[in-house]
Amino acid sequence: MYLVTALVSLFGVVLAWNKKDIKGAKELAWLMFASGFGAFWVIFSTSALTVAEKVFWAKMEYIGGVFTPAIFLMFILRFTERDKYLKTKYIILYLLPFFVTLCLLWIKQTEHLVWSGFSSIYPDTNLMEFYHGPVFWMIYVLFSYLMMALGSVLILLFLIKHKGRYRQQGIVILLGSLIPWTSSIFYITGINIAPGLDLAPASIAISGIILIYAISYTKLLNLVPVAREALVENIPDGILALDKQERILDINKAALNLLGIENCKVHGLSIRSLGADNTHLLEAVTDYNEYPGIEIDIKGKGYIFQITKKPLKNAAGSRIIIVNDITGQILKEREVVNAEKRCYNLYSLFRLMADNMPDLLWAKDLEKRYIFVNKAMCDSILLAKDTEEPIGKTYSYFLELSNREHPGVEMWNKLDGQIKDTDMEVLQTGKPIHYIDKGYFNGVYSHLDIRKSPILDDNGTLIGLVGSARDVTLQKKNEAEIHQRDILLEAIAKATALLLKSEDIEYSINRVLEILGKATGVNRVYIFKNKLSESSEAESARQIFEWVNDPSGVIAKNPITHEIFYKTIPDWMMDLAGGKVIHRIVREMPEEEKESLRPNIVKSFLLAPIFSANQFWGFVGFDDFKKEKEWLTSEKQILATAANTIGSAYFRKNNMDELIKAKELAEQSDRLKTSFLANMSHEIRTPMNGIIGFTELLKEPKLTGEEQQEYIRVIEKSGERLLNIINDIIKISKLESGLVQPVMTEVDINELLDYMYRFFLPQIHEKNLALIITNPFKDENLLLNSDKEKLYAILTNLTRNAIKFTDKGFIEIGYSRNDDEHLFYVKDSGIGMTHDQIGIVFERFRQGSETIARDYEGSGLGLSISKAYVEMLGGKIWVESQIDIGSVFYFTVKG
Repeated sequence: MYLVTALVSLFGVVLAWNKKDIKGAKELAWLMFASGFGAFWVIFSTSALTVAEKVFWAKMEYIGGVFTPAIFLMFILRFTERDKYLKTKYIILYLLPFFVTLCLLWIKQTEHLVWSGFSSIYPDTNLMEFYHGPVFWMIYVLFSYLMMALGSVLILLFLIKHKGRYRQQGIVILLGSLIPWTSSIFYITGINIAPGLDLAPASIAISGIILIYAISYTKLLNLVPVAREALVENIPDGILALDKQERILDINKAALNLLGIENCKVHGLSIRSLGADNTHLLEAVTDYNEYPGIEIDIKGKGYIFQITKKPLKNAAGSRIIIVNDITGQILKEREVVNAEKRCYNLYSLFRLMADNMPDLLWAKDLEKRYIFVNKAMCDSILLAKDTEEPIGKTYSYFLELSNREHPGVEMWNKLDGQIKDTDMEVLQTGKPIHYIDKGYFNGVYSHLDIRKSPILDDNGTLIGLVGSARDVTLQKKNEAEIHQRDILLEAIAKATALLLKSEDIEYSINRVLEILGKATGVNRVYIFKNKLSESSEAESARQIFEWVNDPSGVIAKNPITHEIFYKTIPDWMMDLAGGKVIHRIVREMPEEEKESLRPNIVKSFLLAPIFSANQFWGFVGFDDFKKEKEWLTSEKQILATAANTIGSAYFRKNNMDELIKAKELAEQSDRLKTSFLANMSHEIRTPMNGIIGFTELLKEPKLTGEEQQEYIRVIEKSGERLLNIINDIIKISKLESGLVQPVMTEVDINELLDYMYRFFLPQIHEKNLALIITNPFKDENLLLNSDKEKLYAILTNLTRNAIKFTDKGFIEIGYSRNDDEHLFYVKDSGIGMTHDQIGIVFERFRQGSETIARDYEGSGLGLSISKAYVEMLGGKIWVESQIDIGSVFYFTVKG
C-alpha cells in the first residue's frame, strides 16, 4: 500500500512539474513530493522488526509528511490567485510550526514532547502504536487542522464564485482535500482497523489519484481559474474554444458581444444554432483560415478584426479562436504611418532646407556627440564625406583627423585668443550663448558668428544642444575696411587742416607723416623726391622727410636706404609715373628689387606717387617691419589722395617761398647791381686812371730811361687788369644770355696739370710760395672728353684766387678719379673764409667783401663763371674753408 502511495505521488509530481509555468503547478508538485517522500519511509517503518528501527524510520517519514498541511495551503492560495500571501515571510510562518515539531522530534532530549511513548510491537501485524506528547497536539495537530480548514474554506468560496468547468475543478480539489481529513480523524480518535496502522499515506495516495484525474481529464493545470477570470473575461478580445462539431467548449463575454449572441448559457451548444447577428464575422470565425486583418461591416459601421486560430492539444479537431478588434489599432497604425510619412516628408524638407543653407547647423547630445549636421558643416568645418559620418562622433575627432592630415601646419586649425568650451557652458547653464569665433579653420582664416542653445524635451529635461554658425568673414572685412577708412579719412582731415593752417611746412609735413603712420599702423612713413636727369626724367629719388616708430631699434641696427635709383627698379618708375599705387610683400619680390630695400627689416610697403604740374615729382612710402600688411583698395585710394595733398601743400609753400625768395633776390639784385656797378666803376677807373696818369707822365721830357720803362710797365699792368675786367663782364653776359656752349674734345690731364704748373710758377715764386701738383695717375695716359678751354679757365680762376689770398705757405693743384667722374681741387694756406662768405662765394655780383674799400682787387665774377662752366660740363663745385688756415675748392666733371 505504501509503495503504491509513493509511486502515485511521484507520478503526480511529474505531471504537475511538466506544467510548472502555470500558477499552482509548482506547489502541487511539492505537495505530491512531500507526501510521497513520507510514504516511502513508512515502507521501512512497517518492515522493521525492532522498536528502535521503527522509531528511526518514523522520524524519517516526518521529514516529508510533516510539511504537507503547509504546502497544501500554499497550493490553494496560488490556485485561487492570492499571491500576496505567498511572500517569503508568509511561507516561513507557514512552515515554522512543522519545522519546530520536526526539530524537537529528532532531538533525543525533546523527543518525548512529540512522542510520549510507544506500545510494543504487535506480533500479528508487526505494527507499533505511538503515544503523542503536548507539542504534537498543541503545534502539529492544531496548525495542520487550521491550514487544512483554511484551504477548504478558500475552495468553498471558489465554488460559490465560479461555475462550469472551473467549479468542477474546485469540487475535485475539495474532495481531494477531505480525504486526508478523514484519515487524520481516524488516526487521532483511534478508530482504526489495526492498532498502529497509519492511514495518512493511503489517504494521500487516494487524494493524489483524484488530483491526477483532475490534471488529466479536467485540465486542472491548463488554465488557472482566477487567471482565466482575470484574463479571459476582462480582456476586450473575443476568445472561444470550439470542438470538431463547432460546439462551444468555452467562450468569453467579448466573443458573445462581437458575434451578437445574447444567450450566455451556450457551453456545449453548436455556435451556428445560437442565431448570431454578425453572420460575416461568424463565417470568418468558424472556417479554418486565419485573418491578420479582415474588414467586416457591423450595423453599418466598418470594423477590422484579427482572427487567430490554434488547435487544442489532446482534442483532435478542436481549436481556440481569438477575435481581436484591431480597428482602433489599424487606424492608429495608419495614423502613425501617415504621421511617419509626414514626419519623413518634413524631415526631408528640413534636410533640404538645412543642406541648401550656407549657414552651418548642428545638434549634439549630452556627451557632445553630433546627432545632426547639415552639408555646409560637413564641407567647411568637419570635412566629412556626408552628413551621416559625423553622427555619434565629437568635434575633437574631426579636429584631430584634420590636423593629422596636415602635420606641421601651425595655422591650419588655430583660433585667436583663449579657447573656451562653449558646449559645456550651454549644457551646464541651460542658457543660450552668442559669440564670434575667429581664427584658422582648415587653413582658412574666418570669422564665425556662432549661436548655441539648449535642447529641452516636452518635460523640460535637457537632452542636448543645437548650434548654428554663419561665416561673417566678408562682413567683418567690410566693417574693418569701413573702420579703417574712417580712421584714415579722419587722419587725412586732421592732416589737411594742419597743412593749411601751419606756416612751418616742414614741421607740418613731419606731423602729417606721424598722423598717417599711426592711422595705418605702419612703422615708417617717408617722402622721397625725384632727382631729374638732363632730359627731365626721374633717374633717382632721395628721402627728404621721414617718421619712424621703431621702439625695438630695428632701424638703428639696420639702416634704411635713403636713396634709390630707378634704373634698378624700372617697373616702379613706370607704375608710379603712371599714377599707380605700388604695394609689395617683400618676401615675394624679385631679388633685383630687394636690393633697393633692407628685406630683413621691411616685411611689406606701399608707395603712393606725388605729382607736380602733372609731372611725377616723388612718392610717399609706408613700411611695415612686423607683418606682411594687406592694404585695402579704399586705403590705397585714400593714401594716393593724401600723397598729392601733402605734395600740393609742399609745392604751395615752396612756390610761396620761391616768390618771397625771388622778391628778395630781385631786391638784392638791385642792391648787388648797384654795388657791382660801384665796384666795377672803381675797378675800371683805377687802371684807367693809372693808364691816363702815367701816359701824362711819359710826356715829361726830363724822364730817364729807367723811369719811362717803369711808367710803361704800370700802364701795361693797368691795361691787362682793365682787359681782364672787360673779359669777365663779356663772359658773364654771354652766360646770362645762354650764348656759351661747351666744345667737347679730348683733354690730356697730365698735360693740363703740367701747363698749370709752368704758367703759375713765376707768380708763385714772386710771392715766395710753394706750388704742389698732386696726381697719383701721372704715369698713366689720362684722357678726358671735355671742353679744354673751360677746364683751363676753371683751374686758372681757382689758382689765381688762391695766389691772391695767400701770402705765405703753399698752393696745391690736385686730381683724382672715381669711375667716370673726375675730381680736381685747388688748395691754399691763405686767409680762409667765414661761413657766410662760403654761402655767397659762387653767387654772381657777390664778393667776400662788398665794400669799395676792400683789401683785394677783382670783379667778383671769376667764381661765378667757374661755377657755370662746371655745371655746363656735368659736374658740381664746392668749397671747404677755415679762417687763417686756408681753403680747398673742389669741382667734378664727367667724362
